[in-house]
Amino acid sequence: MSNLEKPDRHSLTAICWGALCRHASPRVLLALLALAVALTMAGHFFKRGSADWLVEHVPASWAQAASDRTLHRLDASVLKPSALPLDRQTAINTEFAALRVPQGEPPLYRLVFRRGGALGARGFTLAGGQIVVTDEWVQQFGNDRALLTALSTQLGHLQHRDALRSAIAHARLGMLLALFRGDAETATRLMSDAQPVLEYDERSEQAAARFSTVVMQANP
Repeated sequence: MSNLEKPDRHSLTAICWGALCRHASPRVLLALLALAVALTMAGHFFKRGSADWLVEHVPASWAQAASDRTLHRLDASVLKPSALPLDRQTAINTEFAALRVPQGEPPLYRLVFRRGGALGARGFTLAGGQIVVTDEWVQQFGNDRALLTALSTQLGHLQHRDALRSAIAHARLGMLLALFRGDAETATRLMSDAQPVLEYDERSEQAAARFSTVVMQANP
């Protein structure tokens, strides 16, 4: 049969549906229609809404446990203890904590200083509230205001729960099942496996950058 003679997918669907209408009982047809509607709704849920729904319902303790697990794994493989002097770490912590966040209460966070090693100059957030910054990342900024601006961007990712949403999006079905079963261990493992050093989409990056701009404008 040539390509011109082959029925397309829609034609095959029409043929199959016509055969069902001729031979199946009304009860069977209604059941198949209900199944099709359910599958369509489930598809839209998984593509669009499931990650947002899970972000609202996953216990904070699960996100914290997953992030602690991720950080422990990174410490055992890539990251090294920070070589920044303690007074420098304290100064950064103090300056960052002093920033006024005009958009309501800021998220809970903890600055984690590490030497990047093979990871190099990186700053990233984990779902449990850790903002991990490497010595190399800190040292690349010419002044403290530039550093605080970059840290505020990471705080924006926490405010919008980007790390949690990204970690969940990699294992939506598994996370749904774990949540319904109350299976903290499985949920912790799934989120930990997904978030070693997460990358965000352009929309998330822009939203975090806008958050940082607002914060820095409120702290001239």
